[in-house]
Amino acid sequence: MKKNLLILAVAGLALASCSNDETVAINESDAISFRPLINNATRAADITSSSDLKSFNVYAFQTSTTTSAYINNVTFTDAGAGTYTSVSKYYWPSYNLDFYAWSANSKANGDRTADVTATDYNSYTVVVRNDADIQADFIYATKIDVAKSDAVTGLTFQHKESRIVLKVKNTAANIRYDVVGWRIGFASPSGSTDDGGATWTPAAKAATDLFTVSETKTVAANAVASAFTKAQIMIPQSITGATAYTGTTAGDPVNGAYIAVKYKAQNTTTNDWIVGSASEDSEIYGIWPIPDITWEPGKQYTYVIDLAQGGYFDDNEDTDSALDPIMDSPIQFSSVIVSDWDTSTADIDM
Repeated sequence: MKKNLLILAVAGLALASCSNDETVAINESDAISFRPLINNATRAADITSSSDLKSFNVYAFQTSTTTSAYINNVTFTDAGAGTYTSVSKYYWPSYNLDFYAWSANSKANGDRTADVTATDYNSYTVVVRNDADIQADFIYATKIDVAKSDAVTGLTFQHKESRIVLKVKNTAANIRYDVVGWRIGFASPSGSTDDGGATWTPAAKAATDLFTVSETKTVAANAVASAFTKAQIMIPQSITGATAYTGTTAGDPVNGAYIAVKYKAQNTTTNDWIVGSASEDSEIYGIWPIPDITWEPGKQYTYVIDLAQGGYFDDNEDTDSALDPIMDSPIQFSSVIVSDWDTSTADIDM
């Protein structure tokens, strides 16, 4: 029996370690189905690789048209043994097809297509979940002018959101930090695209928009930068970093974007707790303003925080609007003067 092959290569635009992942589709008896093929790909701690791809949706049109879909946003789901099929079968027509495919998956929680609203083959709205474990990695692919007689055709998925990675270090010589998580604050909770993720219109930001990672990490004194295992997948957007609190009343939030680390800190010389205490759940969030930047589709941004700086409180602690540091300034002397010897005393005869 003749077989036509349709290959979907799942290649991370920002992460080279996923570039060898690919999904192979087998068309048997002219039915379009999909089967993943892993070519000894190196695995990264990322949300989407072909082994994590629980489902994807497909649009198909007669080549050079987008007026009447032959396949209209149909879900192809992992049916076991690595094969992806749709409930209703679709067979090759007599004309060539243009394919548009998208997926939204989470490494920890699989299919997250409920977080995406598709209104057309290239128009989508994506909601960012507050928990990093269930954030959708929205990926998109196209392949134009595919013929039934084609033996092999490539369809490459690209990441269409922005990936945020956090590293922490500690330049303090006598402080240990116990970290239990981190979060992004004051970023857009959703966004829409009308061109398959090339450009985005993000929703308005608010101080209550918080995106959290739960992950423990002990950061010893003089520790070099190390990354958290979990990253965050965010809507591409322009970021304006926090510079102050929104008012002069205690409890007023900050006025811009930041990354906050939830930690407690102990002096390793005296064993005194500088922030928090020995008891559980005594950690607090310290914030570091994000430098102004535009997060672009398909790009990863890695931020490095020196915990020795302590960070700022995430809401106002006093009656001015300046950011309030969590740690008091260390005891130090800015200048030391040694007076000249006083030689005014008279000689003493012996």
